[in-house]
Amino acid sequence: LGTAGVRSAFVTVPFTHPPEPLRGLMVTGFGGPQRPEIVPAAARAAILSAHPDLLTAHHPTGWSEDFAAFAERLVDHVGQIADVCLLALELEPDLGLLCVDFMSSDIAGHLAWHRLDPTHPAHSPEDAGDELIQVYEAIDRACGELVEQARWLWGEEPTVLILSDHGMKPTHWVFRANRWLEQSGYLRYRAGSATPASACTPPKRTDSSCASRTRRRRRSRPAPTKPSIAPSGRTGLHLYRAAVFRKR
Repeated sequence: LGTAGVRSAFVTVPFTHPPEPLRGLMVTGFGGPQRPEIVPAAARAAILSAHPDLLTAHHPTGWSEDFAAFAERLVDHVGQIADVCLLALELEPDLGLLCVDFMSSDIAGHLAWHRLDPTHPAHSPEDAGDELIQVYEAIDRACGELVEQARWLWGEEPTVLILSDHGMKPTHWVFRANRWLEQSGYLRYRAGSATPASACTPPKRTDSSCASRTRRRRRSRPAPTKPSIAPSGRTGLHLYRAAVFRKR
């Protein structure tokens, strides 16, 4: 974009840390430090002055204890990220592209889908809730405000794209490929390597030897590029990325 002379702003888009040089500004997103890095320095000063506690996302610590309070934090974060986008529009009057990622929808989908969907195997009528809808509605309002602001600033209709990087739905069963390969005789372990799944699945808390071998095996693997934040089965469809293009 910069080579083509287009100025752009990227706000909390995942895996943008460390930020690369660009014509515009960037607020790094999920996949890097929870406290985002913001470039250039002038944008960093303005954004952190307005939002000194800015985070890329609210990690789901303690979510099972108080869903209502956690949903409120997710909704508030949507508003905070939307305000950062409005600041970006002020800081970059010649902006050609604004791209923003609302991570609250991803987290709410992973953690709260089962509370909304009665077909989910983990759903309980006594523990139902509409937190996912609350977050979706907040993002819908935020996108509308950004479109209206872009329309007012430039006096023209912006091109708007809304997308998701993956879908979600309840998980009713899991196929463990390595377990099946081992049981069918197609997978063998080298002597002294990882403990076979049949000998240690699931590891018992009282079996320190087995659990220790399992931990060593896991540590030897390279870290995943996108850590999972959801227990198995707790998933749901979400839309959270919005890009606003200015016509040329």
